[in-house]
Amino acid sequence: MVVTVNRDLFGIGYLVNSADLSVGSAGCSATSSDSVANTVLFSIQLQDCGSTFQLLSLDIPRLPELHKPFLLQACQRWHHHQG
Repeated sequence: MVVTVNRDLFGIGYLVNSADLSVGSAGCSATSSDSVANTVLFSIQLQDCGSTFQLLSLDIPRLPELHKPFLLQACQRWHHHQG
């Protein structure tokens, strides 16, 4: 899995230190960083960094607008409260 993180996490112009970012409970460090794009790259296996596999059964309607993360998160929270 490859994850690219923008160092301006909150979009306010403040860049976090790359060394302060990690993945998972094991705290895997970044693989590389790009000072021009202000990004940090994590290239890890799914089982690395203390991750565990979970298969969740979510009956989410398949609507085109659900590709937007905030809509998917809202739908997941709604499903959790209904379950």
